[in-house]
Amino acid sequence: MRYVGQRGSHPRVEDRLIISLLDDEWRTPPDVHRMLNAGDARAVGYALERLAREGKIENRHEATMAPRYRDKSGPPVLCINYYRKLQRRK
Repeated sequence: MRYVGQRGSHPRVEDRLIISLLDDEWRTPPDVHRMLNAGDARAVGYALERLAREGKIENRHEATMAPRYRDKSGPPVLCINYYRKLQRRK
């Protein structure tokens, strides 16, 4: 895996590599990390979020109740981010 520069203590994963792995399916950061098959999971997560903010990939944030707490009051809400390549506008 190639890293570009340093950002704090987390090496920066090459953007083109991540973008080339994404397709039309929504994927979580752990999914993308497994597809890369190397590197630091946090660096992949930071890279995905940065690419989404820059408009190079799409992201979707989903908040759901954890299954075992669904019928009980109070938090445990699971917040999951999904990412995929940019879709062409029709």
